[in-house]
Order: sequence, then C-alpha cells, then structure tokens
Amino acid sequence: MRTGDEPIFTRLMRAGFGLLAFGLGLMFLSGKVLPSPVPAGIATGILLGLVGLVLLIYEGVRE
Repeated sequence: MRTGDEPIFTRLMRAGFGLLAFGLGLMFLSGKVLPSPVPAGIATGILLGLVGLVLLIYEGVRE
C-alpha cells in the first residue's frame, strides 16, 4: 500500500519509460524518416523498447 510521500514514478519506471520512448523514436527514425531504412537502427530501437518494457513490468510486479 502506498503512502502519500512515496513517488508514483520511481527511478526505474522513469528509466523504463525513457528507454521505451527512445527505442520507438529510433525505430521510427531509422525506418521512416531516413531516405533508406537502416536495419541496424530498427533492430536497436526494438531492443531498447523491449528493455524499457521489461523494466516497467519488473517495477510494476515488484510493487
């Protein structure tokens, strides 16, 4: 149970949301914005997004 002084977004949750957003942005940039798609950038974006999602799930289960 949460008390009033605990933060809603912990350090790991902020890192998870940041990695998820950065991974999705990198994937979009590498796949759609550049003149030709860069497969390594798309793969890196997917990987960073998954790491962010795992951090969010881990932090949610830990509560």
